[in-house]
Amino acid sequence: MLKKSCLLVTLLAVLLCGSVYSENDAPQGQPPTDPIPPVNIEKTKEPESAIQPEPAPRPSVSAEDKMGKPSIPKKLEMDTNYDGRVDRIEVYDSEGRTQRLDVDTNGDGIFDEWMVFEKGKPKMKGKDRNGDGRTDTWIEY
Repeated sequence: MLKKSCLLVTLLAVLLCGSVYSENDAPQGQPPTDPIPPVNIEKTKEPESAIQPEPAPRPSVSAEDKMGKPSIPKKLEMDTNYDGRVDRIEVYDSEGRTQRLDVDTNGDGIFDEWMVFEKGKPKMKGKDRNGDGRTDTWIEY
């Protein structure tokens, strides 16, 4: 009974699919040709308005200047709280060590903390605690 049902399914598949491939249909040593032609898929091009220009590369500490010497930044300004205003400034000496640090800790746009470095190590720190723009507290290291 099982053989009859398998034979019936095979015959049905042959009738639905059309013809059955036989060895006589193809030339000797070659596979049969595919009745469906290949599709040529090309990459789609983005409209020119969607193409964004690449941002200019940022200079890095390891970048080299025109003379082949590594360039060292003199000053670094940062917006650490992402409000659109600079709230941290680091100044470097000729060897790339931190020389001075200014920080706006409360986000009001006025720098209220300063730190002075000597040979890359903290020497003195100042803080404006009452917001009048003048240093109230100095700490020496």
